[in-house]
Amino acid sequence: MLGPFREGRAQPFHLLAIPELRETYEKNCAAVGFDQVPVASVDEFQVNGITARYYEPRTDASAASPVALFAHGGGWVMGSLDTHDGLRRQLAVRTGYPVIAVDYRRAPEHKFPAAFNDVVTVCEWVREAGALPFDPVASSPKASPWSMTQWTGLSPTTSATPTSHLIHG
Repeated sequence: MLGPFREGRAQPFHLLAIPELRETYEKNCAAVGFDQVPVASVDEFQVNGITARYYEPRTDASAASPVALFAHGGGWVMGSLDTHDGLRRQLAVRTGYPVIAVDYRRAPEHKFPAAFNDVVTVCEWVREAGALPFDPVASSPKASPWSMTQWTGLSPTTSATPTSHLIHG
């Protein structure tokens, strides 16, 4: 599985310029690839200027359900909504729950804690907006190995706002 990451680059990641690093990561993620399993719907939307992608595995999404919030890999520097698309589809289908992916702002163009704040902003929106059929405080043993239900921490803002209330586990 990690073969493309080893074979797809001439140098270690830390020696690459940011544009080359991102391009290499995108290609390697595509080469690793998870099966593009079908889901009932995939939609992109905006939350305060942050792009997010919604994966709905259910054909009848009228009932509220838990939701998994997914921040793609890449160390806050690389990766995109596309690099982990197949993985999010698998997550949605295997759990039966919607998945929301956040296209957070990446470093170094956007300094810490911009990426983290983008994820928190979308998480707060999911919890408060009620625009989608979610039960934002629901938890499920079926989803817990996959989701961020155990995530706790402090927001890296000057107010040090606890964020553990955003995702209930």
